[in-house]
Amino acid sequence: MAAITLHPIDPILAIAGSEGYVLLWNYIEKETILHHYVNMEKEEPTTMMFTPDGMELLIGTTNATVLVLDYENNLNPKAS
Repeated sequence: MAAITLHPIDPILAIAGSEGYVLLWNYIEKETILHHYVNMEKEEPTTMMFTPDGMELLIGTTNATVLVLDYENNLNPKAS
């Protein structure tokens, strides 16, 4: 596990691993909601947070890149 954060509204814990996975876990129901691979181009996540409205998950990596993932679209990269 490289980074962890809580969703600001939903009972969701987000976990990012150094292998490029992001896991969403419902801590009330105690079940995995989504296990998703994110292409981090061989960089590791160092920090992660949801936006205040919970619509985006931001992941900072070791090469100072910030990935913006769409929470409501299965953590697919957000369109620019």
